Amino acid sequence: ERPPPPLPPLLAWEPSIEEELYDGAGSVAASALGGAVWGALRAGARSARAARTPAWRTVVMTAAGACLFEALMRFKVLLIREPSGVLATQHQGAMAYATTCACNVAVSSQILWLIIQPPRAPYAFGGWVVGRCACLASEMVELELGLQLD
Repeated sequence: ERPPPPLPPLLAWEPSIEEELYDGAGSVAASALGGAVWGALRAGARSARAARTPAWRTVVMTAAGACLFEALMRFKVLLIREPSGVLATQHQGAMAYATTCACNVAVSSQILWLIIQPPRAPYAFGGWVVGRCACLASEMVELELGLQLD
């Protein structure tokens, strides 16, 4: 009986630098666009008398906050993962992995908390969610088209 064929190295499955940059830039741009759409919806929902800030400022701040949040999330992921794409502590035991995950959630929460303060961009998270949903929908369509072509 022949042994099974060897698996390709983990780095063979990793996307190229160009793909990483394209994916990151697209995700950040989608978050900015989602932030602009969400900011426009939020600004349009308020009455002119109740608005303390101009509508254009709400749109710009929401777009900038969503864009900044996505960029910082992308940067954070680059810092904590190995070249193979897994968390750096995933193979070092349950306690190290749990600690890394807890720190990951804490850092994400603090970044979001700093961005959505009322004087900054209170609607940024909603804009980020709209942008991420658009990105995920696009990735699902690409995946489905890729599967149909195979």
